[in-house]
Amino acid sequence: MQINCILSMHSALHKLPETYLGENIWIGRLGQLLTLAAFILALASLVLYTMAEVRRRQDDQASFWSKQGRIAFGLHALSVIGIFGLLLYMIVGQFYEYDYVYNHSSRSLPLKYVISAFWEGQEGSFLLWIFWHSILGLCLMRWTGKWEYPTMLVVSIAQVLLLSMVLGIHVGSTKIGINPFLLMREKYLHLALNENYLSLITDGEGLNALLQNYWMVIHPPVLFLGFASTIIPFAFVLGAIWRGDQKSWMPAALPWTLFAAGALGTGIFMGGAWAYESLSFGGFWAWDPVENASLVPWLLLIAGLHTLLIARYTGRQIGLTYLLLSLGFILVAYSTYLTRSGVLTDTSAHSFVDAGLNQHLIVFLAIISLPSLALVAYGWKKSTKIPGEEALLSREFWLFVGSILFCLSAVVIAITTSFPVINKVFNTEYSIANPEEWYNNSQMILGILLALLSAFSQFLVYKVGRPIKQLRSTLIVSLPASVILTIALGLHYEIAFLSAYSWGSFISAYWLLLWSGILVSLTNAYYLIAIQQKRWKTWGSSLSHIGFGILLVGIIISQYKQQILTENAISEGELQVFYTQNNITDLEEQEQYRDFFFTTLFMEENQTYSLEEYTVEYLGSYQGDLDKRYFKFQFTDNASKESFVVEPFWQTMDEMGNPASNPGTKHFLLKDVFTTVGSYTEAQAEQSTTIAEGSVGMIGENRAVFNSTNKESLLFFYGVDTIEQYQAHLFNDTGIRVNRGTLSWPNALENRLVYKSYNLDDSASIQWRDNEISVVQSNSSTFFVTQLSADSIVKVQEVILSDGSRIDTMHLDALVNEAFRTSQGQLQQFSVDQESQTLSSTIYQPEQVRLEAVVFPQIKLIWLGGILMMGGLLLGAGYRFTQRSK
Repeated sequence: MQINCILSMHSALHKLPETYLGENIWIGRLGQLLTLAAFILALASLVLYTMAEVRRRQDDQASFWSKQGRIAFGLHALSVIGIFGLLLYMIVGQFYEYDYVYNHSSRSLPLKYVISAFWEGQEGSFLLWIFWHSILGLCLMRWTGKWEYPTMLVVSIAQVLLLSMVLGIHVGSTKIGINPFLLMREKYLHLALNENYLSLITDGEGLNALLQNYWMVIHPPVLFLGFASTIIPFAFVLGAIWRGDQKSWMPAALPWTLFAAGALGTGIFMGGAWAYESLSFGGFWAWDPVENASLVPWLLLIAGLHTLLIARYTGRQIGLTYLLLSLGFILVAYSTYLTRSGVLTDTSAHSFVDAGLNQHLIVFLAIISLPSLALVAYGWKKSTKIPGEEALLSREFWLFVGSILFCLSAVVIAITTSFPVINKVFNTEYSIANPEEWYNNSQMILGILLALLSAFSQFLVYKVGRPIKQLRSTLIVSLPASVILTIALGLHYEIAFLSAYSWGSFISAYWLLLWSGILVSLTNAYYLIAIQQKRWKTWGSSLSHIGFGILLVGIIISQYKQQILTENAISEGELQVFYTQNNITDLEEQEQYRDFFFTTLFMEENQTYSLEEYTVEYLGSYQGDLDKRYFKFQFTDNASKESFVVEPFWQTMDEMGNPASNPGTKHFLLKDVFTTVGSYTEAQAEQSTTIAEGSVGMIGENRAVFNSTNKESLLFFYGVDTIEQYQAHLFNDTGIRVNRGTLSWPNALENRLVYKSYNLDDSASIQWRDNEISVVQSNSSTFFVTQLSADSIVKVQEVILSDGSRIDTMHLDALVNEAFRTSQGQLQQFSVDQESQTLSSTIYQPEQVRLEAVVFPQIKLIWLGGILMMGGLLLGAGYRFTQRSK
């Protein structure tokens, strides 16, 4: 291998150690052996099942070859489980001599995140996919009957291709796959020179901060189960075309198609919930390219599911069903290329960097797609064509229309998501100025049409040009109810009835989407109650349609009527000053900062702000585990006076100390209060000064403090560059001499306006005795400024000199109990030590944050809709499994 060649070259100059202290090399060697065994056994299973399929008409020979194929695949599955177990053992056992363990785990991680580290990297996620294929293959051998041979043949092909991704071997100068059992010294050759290199590795790099969430434990396994399960409808299609059997495969394929759609959809929804809980953009879907790459296969799978129903019951659209179910898996393979080749690194936060698999992934995609698409084209050409058109009011006609709409949705998303690939291949620069707006607008129209179709398709009959009789009663009840509910919700949430488009103002699509979501929920609920009644096993499709409607209602209300509590007014001039000071010239970056400042509120520790519905107080921050800093905010409802605390947090994301922001959310039944911290500045004490009794000192810039001997009041000079400038000094026990200048009092005290100026001569002084302040001139004339009563509510009397400097007189008890804002925006805190008779002053910057708080009304409808949609699909899968042989 190439590494051995390089090590041989090194050994010519440096003698390599024969052994390395503390290394557990047996784990890696066993893992590599099992990987090679799994690859060979998958290849053997492929050959054996091919022979069984070729000889399937010769029962004895087919039985012999299939039996050997089962043994080979069974041993292959055991090998895969062994690989899975070994890598998991290495991660949990913290064997840092292995590169994968070092890069994805650390000693500080809780066990659940240590286990999650398994599928953080490319190698582990490939193994997770391979593991699920193995389990599904065992299920296919048990439950697919006469379709075992072709389906297992296709699964074996996929296993051979996927295992090649983790072989990590060299054939000549070509490296095949990446090795999850690679030693650190095999990757970093300088370590190979040190027999005790493990003593230098005290801890691993750990799990990415954004992934340290309980969703990381459950979301990837479910998502990869969904990816893996798409191969089964694909395998049925290829087997059916190969055999020329257009009908009998459908009852066997239908439950697996439902299961694949349910599993993949559940994984996608889990990802949305994860994004909502853990990412700071404040939503469940961002139209990220990697998100889109998983959504497109699901949309095509749903489209294929509907055409499969048409094909099974009417014999129509068999060719289209071949194509859509095949594309479900082919586009999973394509999404693998998108996310793992590095092509989306600049456009997606979820993609992997290129690990050297780019060319390998292209070969993988070509082997999966090109022959199968050629076979699908052949099958479509040979498929039965039923003359005539479907009846307008037949179920198959509107299921076909719905499938086309799903396909249009998938095509729109797939093309725009593939712009980075298109640009790379054709050297173009296609892009969308505002991708989120583009996706939302295009998918909204399709969503309305799909909802309307879902509202009534249940009431139509295959091959019959009329609906069932219950449709009339459904319309009588559901249509008025849906309109009333739409108007009530639209008015309550103040949804704009007219929306401005480039060609004019029309009825808002938000109202139409809201109405269609309510309508599909009501009609399908009626279908359950009036028609399906207690036959709950058959509720699958109706539950999915109800969930789809509830999902649409939740999306409209929670996203359209989300309320930014911390909306903050900031002038364009202030923004331009910020751009200039920070040299921000990029227009897109300027827009991001503009949004940030408009939606966040600057707060200091113990500071309180009144928002629209709540009063919020920042209680400070504290350091938690796993490099997390939590920020505590107390929200008090202005109406009910009930309070709750949220704790968004920052977590160190990389070795440079860069933080990742995680939200803190308070969940209510009808809304969520979602908070994030956009910036954070630690408290800093910049200057501390102590002044003895009766002395003169400086505190801060241009500030002279004179401490009076009676310890009842203090005089502060602000804006004084030097004390000598005014020759201000202690005159006697009760006075301070000030010369050169004009003295004035602008304050309204004791309900009496005092606003007089006095020209001071060289001997002028300010004196105070008891509660009386006076100005004394050389001619012995005295000007009484004010008479202070002991219970005066005025704590500060301001004296302004002619050049803008000022003198404040303050009671000592008020001074030490309050913090005062300086001209630089800092705070000044005073304390008095009675024993030493000293005054201490600290000028400090308090802890500061920028808080964003958003209310998402009715967001739980989104999660309820998703649960019903996927639950309906899985319920349908279970029911069809029980009916597949009937």
